[in-house]
Amino acid sequence: MVGERRLTGKPPVSKTGTEGSSPSAPAIKGIKMGIINKAINFFRESYLELQKSIWLSKQQMIQSTLFVFIVVGLVALYIAIIDLILTKGLSAIIGG
Repeated sequence: MVGERRLTGKPPVSKTGTEGSSPSAPAIKGIKMGIINKAINFFRESYLELQKSIWLSKQQMIQSTLFVFIVVGLVALYIAIIDLILTKGLSAIIGG
């Protein structure tokens, strides 16, 4: 099989894709093309999914951003108040 030519004109390649201990060139090229095709397919599908998305309007984005800032500020204030109370309470108990 190694020395004979096929009618397709393609060189014979082993069924495992390797000749001895090192992979043959067509097997390596097939692996690289498979990875490239998978990457291209991934980006193509991602683009199609993004087209299906409903994006916020500018006004909705501004309102959402302000809401997040207000909530973060309130949570920070709450944590600061709890921290102050615990610090004063422990200082009173320890006597510092």
